[in-house]
Amino acid sequence: MHAVIVSASRASGSGGGPDDGEVTLFDTVTDHLVGGDVWELELDVTAPDGARFRHAGRYRVANRLGGLRRAMKRWQPVPGLTVPVLVPPDRSAVDIDWAAFAKGGGIEQAARLGATVAAERGAAQGAAASGAMLAKHPKRAAKQRELALQHAPEMAAQVTTGVRPAREFRQYVSGLVQGGALSPQEGDHLLRLAGILPPHPPTG
Repeated sequence: MHAVIVSASRASGSGGGPDDGEVTLFDTVTDHLVGGDVWELELDVTAPDGARFRHAGRYRVANRLGGLRRAMKRWQPVPGLTVPVLVPPDRSAVDIDWAAFAKGGGIEQAARLGATVAAERGAAQGAAASGAMLAKHPKRAAKQRELALQHAPEMAAQVTTGVRPAREFRQYVSGLVQGGALSPQEGDHLLRLAGILPPHPPTG
């Protein structure tokens, strides 16, 4: 059985569920050296029969998970991460099988997913900074609008052929919209040309 993390936030205090396994003296020492956290997680659980339900709880996640070699990896439970779970028939509890998670490459998956989330957050911040700069300089925004209307359709075509990264183009368009160089409708039109947004449904 598996679940997908819907939301995750660090909890104050210590403790957590028994899903982290029995704590040995070695665990205590390594936890002190490499750290560990308690997380409040909301899980979207899928049962073997296909039924789905939500569960929220506190889970102790030791950074020693998977051994000291993996403890050096930068990872944390993030939304979108899939974890194996153990659930009794009455669904009264949901325990995360951290041993199976680590053995199945979950730590590496979490590290990749975390890097993607960080990159997307950075792209959004970059777009906001670009938009703020254009908003302060109307003449520059007008020039950027002229260039965008001239070259952006070609750039969008490059996204569809894989020549230009979609994330880079989305950030470019977002900055122009936030800075007032393009209207939201014009921005959406460019994203549709790039295949980032779905086309308008047919009318009539």
